[in-house]
Amino acid sequence: MNYRKIFVKIWADPTFQNLSKNAKIVFFYLMTSPHSNGIGLYVLQDGYALVDLEKTLTGEEYKEARGELAEVKMIQFDEEYSVVFIKNFLRYNSITSPKHAVGVAKKILDLPPTKFIDVFRYWITQPEIKNFAQNECLISVIDKILKSKRRNHALEPQIEEGTEEPENPPEGERTEEEEVADQKLLQDAHQLIQAWNSICTDAGLPEVREAIPSRIQKAKIRLRENPDIHTYWVQVFQKIIQTPFLMGENDRGWRATYDWVVANQENALGILEGKYDNIRQSKARPKLQVVAKDLWGTCPKCGKETLLEDLKKFECCPACFKPMNPDQIKDLLSKIGKEIKK
Repeated sequence: MNYRKIFVKIWADPTFQNLSKNAKIVFFYLMTSPHSNGIGLYVLQDGYALVDLEKTLTGEEYKEARGELAEVKMIQFDEEYSVVFIKNFLRYNSITSPKHAVGVAKKILDLPPTKFIDVFRYWITQPEIKNFAQNECLISVIDKILKSKRRNHALEPQIEEGTEEPENPPEGERTEEEEVADQKLLQDAHQLIQAWNSICTDAGLPEVREAIPSRIQKAKIRLRENPDIHTYWVQVFQKIIQTPFLMGENDRGWRATYDWVVANQENALGILEGKYDNIRQSKARPKLQVVAKDLWGTCPKCGKETLLEDLKKFECCPACFKPMNPDQIKDLLSKIGKEIKK
């Protein structure tokens, strides 16, 4: 985003009014810095800032003004990683869409392990931050970063002194029990696929060769509804191979597949309830049999009708049957072939 929003009432804010001239300049610079990233939390080395402000402030004046802003809690600065955090940035430069949320979330991934990631997560959950619903994407990304860094003991959760913590901090970290439950669900999803292959594939139904993400996701959803593989799902699979319709005995030759079974909750339930047990199969249409007078010959001697094929084979005499000439036979067989194809 190539622009920033600054609320005009800032000039009437007592905190801002009491700032020094240099502190006001630095605040506007930090809001509009070419090194900022659109979320008010970014890396800004002193060297870059001094180049941008070389005709306005000296290095000492810049650091003094930045310290003044930190004292009144308008910004915070991480000396270790040179990270600037502007407290109310998102209040006036809100996240406007899910796509925007994804974009700014990616910027967080580029940050060093600053303590302000914790502070930032706290602030974006506050009611005064606009478009709170769009912040869910950001919260998810931040939580993953925090979990990774804490696991490696690279970052301890910290809140800057003077920042009020909520009485009930918003949930972010997954508990150990939730992690264990999720891991078990993933294992069960793979076991469900193995059960299908063991029971149904061996009976002649299509095999599941790859546990692709979409299949695992569907399996997880079905297992949350019916978690017992060894009773419920094994019973479903066994019922499938005992049901002729699901095994391909229908006018289309259709057979049940793993993806069809787990596509929704109704399919498995319908199998157990016998929905497909007594479906009457429409008989396959037999090939058209053409009976033409020209296919038969009558022996005047014995009076029996004889197939042309037999008459050709035995070469009956003209007194019993007058055989067709080769061209007549060829034309007749061609007609029969066309009728059968229809």
